[in-house]
Amino acid sequence: MIIDAALAAGREPPASMIPPELEPEDKQYVFWFWDLCRDRTFTSGGPASIPWSSCHLFAQVEGLTRYEDMYADFMSAMRSLDSEYLAVAKEEMARQKAKAESKSR
Repeated sequence: MIIDAALAAGREPPASMIPPELEPEDKQYVFWFWDLCRDRTFTSGGPASIPWSSCHLFAQVEGLTRYEDMYADFMSAMRSLDSEYLAVAKEEMARQKAKAESKSR
């Protein structure tokens, strides 16, 4: 949406909005991550981490536990993606809170 708006205005979209080029196997990790996000719970403090048990079960179903390195790579990728997701969510919640506080003044 932001990319389209920038292009429509004849501007370059912000670099942070341009998704990186990914190898096919990396795209698969991202797809799996978003699939696993359905197991995430949300609290008043924001989203919680994806449960380890969900990742482990998912890896078993996908057959990633047959090879130790595939399983380790999968679990590491999910932890990394989840950590980044949680950091971005925390920043967004702080922005929304600041915005709400400034409106109430």
